Amino acid sequence: MFISLYFFFFFEKINSLNKNEKIISSNKIYLADINYFFENFKNINKQNIVFISKTSTNWNTETVEINKNFKFINFFKLISLKYKINNQLGNKEISVYSNKNNEFSINTLYKLVLILAFI
Repeated sequence: MFISLYFFFFFEKINSLNKNEKIISSNKIYLADINYFFENFKNINKQNIVFISKTSTNWNTETVEINKNFKFINFFKLISLKYKINNQLGNKEISVYSNKNNEFSINTLYKLVLILAFI
């Protein structure tokens, strides 16, 4: 009971952050602008990480793209977030996959918020 109530409030809070009229369903969240979502976590984003949305068929695989010189690469391994190297990204940029409808995996976003908290 407590856990389901927790997730209800968690989803309600996430839905209030997504700047979109669509709501979370299962493991998907609709975001009009990924930076607007992460702007709500700017107090823990001490390293000023920039998030970029990238359309991909791998959007629900909990995979992101980072530069090989990304300073906090070890945190991805710690929380089991897969990453691909993209040297076109800056050292403080993370590319987050979405589908063509701007749906993001909530698990991926949750793990990225955890990374922000740790760094």
